[in-house]
Amino acid sequence: DQNTIVTLKKEIEKAWKMVDAAHEKETRAKETIQQLKKEITGLAVLVEQGAGITVGQENTVRDLIRIKEDLAKDRDVLQNQNNSLKLELNSRMEEIRKLQLDFGQKEEAHQNLQEKFTNTKRDLEAELKKREKH
Repeated sequence: DQNTIVTLKKEIEKAWKMVDAAHEKETRAKETIQQLKKEITGLAVLVEQGAGITVGQENTVRDLIRIKEDLAKDRDVLQNQNNSLKLELNSRMEEIRKLQLDFGQKEEAHQNLQEKFTNTKRDLEAELKKREKH
């Protein structure tokens, strides 16, 4: 009986040690689980931030593409206006050249008429003086 009691006590102590060891393992496992949960939460936040950056970058790229397209349209409009203005400028320059040529001709004609007038006036005055003397 005594041997059985001692053996049973040893087995009970052994069982308690195993319970204590299991309890320690459980405690460490719970701590590990808590740490892993924290790590998962942190990683989830990082993933969301990374996804936010990607979405932000995607929006930025989309905006830049839209701006590029708008600028290309503006450029095309301005090129068309520039071409029209060049044509109009060339037309005006030709008109100015013709007007300058015409002005030069009219000025020359005016000078000729002025000279004729001056000569005729001089001739008439000379004729008048001649008649007054006679």
